[in-house]
Amino acid sequence: MEVTYEQLKPLIVSQEFEGQMVKLKFKAPNQEQPIESMAYVSLSQEEMMKEMNKQIAKSMATGMAVNTATGLLGSALGGVGGMVVNEAGSIASSQASSAAFNTDKLMKAEMTDERVQTAIVQAFNALKPYYKFENGVWEFIPPKAS
Repeated sequence: MEVTYEQLKPLIVSQEFEGQMVKLKFKAPNQEQPIESMAYVSLSQEEMMKEMNKQIAKSMATGMAVNTATGLLGSALGGVGGMVVNEAGSIASSQASSAAFNTDKLMKAEMTDERVQTAIVQAFNALKPYYKFENGVWEFIPPKAS
């Protein structure tokens, strides 16, 4: 059975946000102590790929712009001076490309209700073996002693 956020709502006794992380406590009516879990709110794989492509394009464009500018300057100077400018331009291009690639944008998602709910459902899936949902009511199933 695939669990939905709407089904989970009665189990959630608390949720606290710390940046992209949601700390959760789940508790069924027949359960003494809640089970704690956490969820990380992130971009979907599709959204992450789109953002990565944007970042790559931005990084490449930045690198090409620096390379073009220093290449023109190096050609104008010619000789040893031109070679030094071209080498410095290559290093600067690499650094500019790296700086233009923003990994924070890949990892940080806007905290929409939909993303938070998806993250909560994913966090609950690890705890799913300890719960049973029947006739619209959750029941806690204690782990068996080994």
